[in-house]
Amino acid sequence: MCNIRRQDEDIALKSSLLSNYDKSLRPVKSASTAVNVDFDISLKQIIELAEKEQTFQINIWLRLYWDDEYLTWNASEHGVESLTIHSSDVWRPDIFLYNNIAKTYGAIEPITDVTVTSAGRVSHLQPAIFTSACPVDISRFPFDKQECILEFGSWIHSSSKVNISLVKSTADRAVFTQNVEWILNGALMERKEDIFPCCPEPFVTILLTMQLERRTFFYMFNMVLPCIVLMILNVFGFCIPPDTGKRLAFFMTILLALVVFQKFLSDSLPKTSTAIPQLGKNQNRPLLIVKRSIFQNILVGTRHSLSITIMYIPAKLY
Repeated sequence: MCNIRRQDEDIALKSSLLSNYDKSLRPVKSASTAVNVDFDISLKQIIELAEKEQTFQINIWLRLYWDDEYLTWNASEHGVESLTIHSSDVWRPDIFLYNNIAKTYGAIEPITDVTVTSAGRVSHLQPAIFTSACPVDISRFPFDKQECILEFGSWIHSSSKVNISLVKSTADRAVFTQNVEWILNGALMERKEDIFPCCPEPFVTILLTMQLERRTFFYMFNMVLPCIVLMILNVFGFCIPPDTGKRLAFFMTILLALVVFQKFLSDSLPKTSTAIPQLGKNQNRPLLIVKRSIFQNILVGTRHSLSITIMYIPAKLY
């Protein structure tokens, strides 16, 4: 019976609070008062950093807190300390991801409920997947470190209307799932005020800087180590007698294997001419060495054939 009575009180209180509530207006009674939004992020998982498309996709849990002056009540009178209301029924800060490139336009969809206390404190905790642009520097690939920045802020409200503050200077990693390709060295958060050409008043933006370092074992084991083995085999190839004709075929096989590795490397990198990856430079040297070995083998074979011809002609004359 107590649970049924408590549920009826929650329904009646929620209906009373939302009867004349306008979710399109900022939840302050004075137009000159800014809504102070506390901004926090909990990192869940790095989904992908695509070098070819230069995009970064991440799963994060947003934590937003603010005071709503129209969602207050006397807790002792109603016997209710807090309520859960769907986020689509109340005012929410229009937080967008500015450098978003996904079809959702970087908006936070009203998926979960919000928790409201009797003092009007609103807590909005919601998971979200964002896809942002992330310029990738491949000059040190596969020993590279990348920084992907996600820029959040209000789309229409300046700092005098919606003031965003940071709860912490770093994102929470308590529930973070490690990525198999990237190591997360840091997730710094910074608050900035920018003035855009459209508006004279400053807008508050929150920058989340993801500091990533590539795991190199895959590339060392599958690309660097085979190249070293092929270079060793290239040296032993000169032990094959040149007159058998198998030495040239051996060198050609090594050259084809290096070309395959070069193709695999080019497919893994973005199409850009601004920088040459370090691994690509290191793979070009073995290609040049093998090409030189093939050229020398052709010269040796040509000289050997020429010497046999010179010895055969006088013998035939006699």
